[in-house]
Amino acid sequence: MKLRSRAHRLQALGAAATLAGGLAVVAAPSAQAVDCSTAWQDLSSGYNSLNQGAPVKAGPHAECATRYTQSGTASSVQLHCWTKNTAGNIWWHVRHQGTGTNGWVYEGNLYYSIVRNDGNRCKA
Repeated sequence: MKLRSRAHRLQALGAAATLAGGLAVVAAPSAQAVDCSTAWQDLSSGYNSLNQGAPVKAGPHAECATRYTQSGTASSVQLHCWTKNTAGNIWWHVRHQGTGTNGWVYEGNLYYSIVRNDGNRCKA
């Protein structure tokens, strides 16, 4: 008997396990883990402002834990250095001037446009 889809194969696997008196465990495909512990250095003397609702993350990926979320009007952050993540997005390591929170901000969540160069790119 030819099985036509993954669902049919999983159903057949479950039926076989039931007939054998065992338990079948089928793992769901996992997303590739992201590195939320990226190295950073204070390589910039620049400042910027966070857009309202912008999260400051533990690492340069949307999936990393949120350390702070900007509420209300924009507030100042000190720029340290930038990196490009595995998805090709630019993230800046910053220090929030109001709270002292250090973390990563997606460049699109910064209010002013930025001049980035190799001199202020985070070193691995």
